[in-house]
Amino acid sequence: MRANRHPVVMLSCDSENGSNKENFTHPKPFSFEDRELSLIKRRNERMVQAELNAKLLANSFKAQPMRVGSPDRLPPRVVHSPVHPISFHSFTEERIALHRSKRETSTSSEESIITKARTKPPSVIYQTPFIPTFPERSPIVAVSPKLATVERAMSRSKYDDEAKKRRDILQQQLELIRLKRMEDEANEVRQIRKESVHKPEPIRRYKTIKSPTRKPPTVPKSPMLSTLRNRQQ
Repeated sequence: MRANRHPVVMLSCDSENGSNKENFTHPKPFSFEDRELSLIKRRNERMVQAELNAKLLANSFKAQPMRVGSPDRLPPRVVHSPVHPISFHSFTEERIALHRSKRETSTSSEESIITKARTKPPSVIYQTPFIPTFPERSPIVAVSPKLATVERAMSRSKYDDEAKKRRDILQQQLELIRLKRMEDEANEVRQIRKESVHKPEPIRRYKTIKSPTRKPPTVPKSPMLSTLRNRQQ
């Protein structure tokens, strides 16, 4: 018998309000003509609204009221007096007279100072002359100066000797390297010549391999000659 299946329970997803609404899109009618008409209508509404806003803005302008009475007076104009020329005086005569008076006062003050000064008589010219005493010194001994040229010459000669030794050692090393290179080249040439000579390969000799046979080994049996048979009889 066929087994009984369990009954299938259908669960419904209800919304919060408990209403079962179908979840699908409802199509709405659409036409290009209606769209164009709606666009023109909205444009006209915007134009009308702009005109209303302009009128409101023009009517909202309020000018300041006129002042009652005479207006403010301008500040008084400053009138400068004309320039009058004044004669120029260099005062040269006054300056010269002032300079002369200052000079006369300075010379009179210097003369008064000279007259008031008390100088001592020159007693040195009447005394015996001063004879200096020289210290006792040993006679000067001539010593030949020690010049640095000799030391420089010695150090230079020593440096030249060492440089010559280094050059000789380097020359010997270069000569040894040259001889070694020549010897290697000669050995390489001999090896190439030796390898270039053709030599025949020797004949190869192989050991013979004994192949086994299925036949039995031969038993040696000497023949029976008639002469021997007659002799035995």
